[in-house]
Order: sequence, then structure tokens, then C-alpha cells
Amino acid sequence: MQNEDPKGRRRPRIVGIEGKRPHLMSDPEDNAKGCRERAEADLRRAAEGLPVNARRVLEKSARSWLAKAEPLERLEKSFAKPCPEGPQDD
Repeated sequence: MQNEDPKGRRRPRIVGIEGKRPHLMSDPEDNAKGCRERAEADLRRAAEGLPVNARRVLEKSARSWLAKAEPLERLEKSFAKPCPEGPQDD
């Protein structure tokens, strides 16, 4: 059976991973660009003349998305660097 590990135990099916999505980081909020886009969308909505409380919630949400984007961007840059050739003995 396809969803079993070598010991015959059933593995949980991860929705969206098989077939259509070639990698795990496929949802917009799972990468820096997607987080920045969500932050921009929240800021645009906050500027639409909403009540003060709604505007504050959206501005806080935008700050949270930007805060999440920063470490994701660092990770993405580090993943993009070439790996060293094999183990290094010093």
C-alpha cells in the first residue's frame, strides 16, 4: 500500500503534497514573499477608512506578517547557498 511505511504502519496523508505541489513550502504564508504580500494586503485594507479598532487589528496583523517574513527570508537565502562538497576534516 502506498501510504504504509516499511513496517506496514499506515502513514498520515499530507493534503496538498502529493501531485500538484512539488515542495512543502507551497502555501503563501510559508515563504517570505507570501508573508509580505499578506502584510501589504492588510495595510491596504487598513487604509480603506475602517473603524479605528479594525484598522489597528489589520496594522498589527501586517506587522506580524512582516516579522514572520524576516526569518523566512534569511532561511530562504541560506538554502539558496551552495552546499560544501562532502564532510570537511580540519
